[in-house]
Amino acid sequence: MTSKGFPVFYYDRLGVSQSQRSIFCAAPDSKTSRVSGYTIQFPTQVQILGALSKLLRAGEYTAEIGKPDSIVLVGHQFVFLPLLKRDPEQPHALTIAETPNNAGEDIKIGLESYSPRIANTVEPRFSGLDTGYLFFGDIFNHVNAFFAAPNYEVDIVEYAQSIAQPFAIVEWLSRVATPFPPNNFSGPVLIAAGEYGFITCGGDCPSTFSENIAQTIFQGTQNLETYVHPGSGQSLNFHKNATGFY
Repeated sequence: MTSKGFPVFYYDRLGVSQSQRSIFCAAPDSKTSRVSGYTIQFPTQVQILGALSKLLRAGEYTAEIGKPDSIVLVGHQFVFLPLLKRDPEQPHALTIAETPNNAGEDIKIGLESYSPRIANTVEPRFSGLDTGYLFFGDIFNHVNAFFAAPNYEVDIVEYAQSIAQPFAIVEWLSRVATPFPPNNFSGPVLIAAGEYGFITCGGDCPSTFSENIAQTIFQGTQNLETYVHPGSGQSLNFHKNATGFY
């Protein structure tokens, strides 16, 4: 995207990668402030995205390019949909890498495929995290949740596992209580999903798309495009034909 002249702003969701997390050995000062996996809640993630989007629109982090003419949110439905219900004027366009689905069903399928375990007991790199963070039971659970045979390579799965991040248990539980209601967002929307996406489609995204769930949620837009990428699982970007999606 940057090669096409589009500035890209990205951040680590609270509790993920380089953002704040609860680490036992961290000193409780301003520089090492951490958040427990028992503290992070889904509504907090929505608030953070909304605040960052407003700051970008105001030119807070875009000094070199000036105030942006438009903001396109790119990512998962995870926090987009509640944000749009509350403030449909936030972004100018959306690109969502999974089909909208019932949040409760999404969580049930996700937990089944993840077979989650306390992260600090299954991965040495998470040894400092508190017990509020969970991770795949093993690499095979990762495959079950995000990959579709035969369109992936084993070394890519191993790489994906090596960079995958744990999730906060309270965040997932509070997500169940957060519905994905219809919104009045009127900008362009692109929704893309892998043909065999398991978590949001139960392994059959063409069928899920045919139910017109996206049309029900995005009632305010006249520019809604849906796309199912053939042969791919949930993680579009880790499959052999990912370049076709891009």
